[in-house]
Amino acid sequence: MLAADAHKWLLGPCGAGLMYVRSEVQAQTDTSALWLAQRPLPRLCRAGKNHLSWRLAKIRSRHAQPPRRGWADGRDENALEIGVDNIARELRRKRERLVPALQAKGYSVLNADATPENGGGITSFFLPGKDLPALHAKLSAANVTTSLRTDRKGQKYLRLSPHFYNTDAELQRVVEML
Repeated sequence: MLAADAHKWLLGPCGAGLMYVRSEVQAQTDTSALWLAQRPLPRLCRAGKNHLSWRLAKIRSRHAQPPRRGWADGRDENALEIGVDNIARELRRKRERLVPALQAKGYSVLNADATPENGGGITSFFLPGKDLPALHAKLSAANVTTSLRTDRKGQKYLRLSPHFYNTDAELQRVVEML
């Protein structure tokens, strides 16, 4: 089985995703409750200002209805036009600039030495003794979106998740604010 949501890195609408169940396993899988996005609501999704929130309806059926077209918020079409390989290359380029810039400021970057094939656009970092909740609030007040995370040992991290549409100037601004 494989399941994935579509609202973040795939740039689809909230509530959209995919689930693949190998035919040999389908008979053992309870698919009596499937979720399908229906119509957009005027409020925004928690994932961000650019995503529409979608009303979800529970469908009691053994099989999903065929997917509808045109549910996405429009950016997915840009992604297809730009090309997934080009986007991956751009994310690697951004990370290759961001990681050394964070390290130059004294931050420890998780998986800083990841190879380009194993790295991604998401970059998590911390600085021992730094008040990361306060830094997170400062960045948020300046309209910089970060995620404040805590690991099992209690270490707090800030996470940046730039995508292909973020500019080098935006990343530089974040680094300067740190």
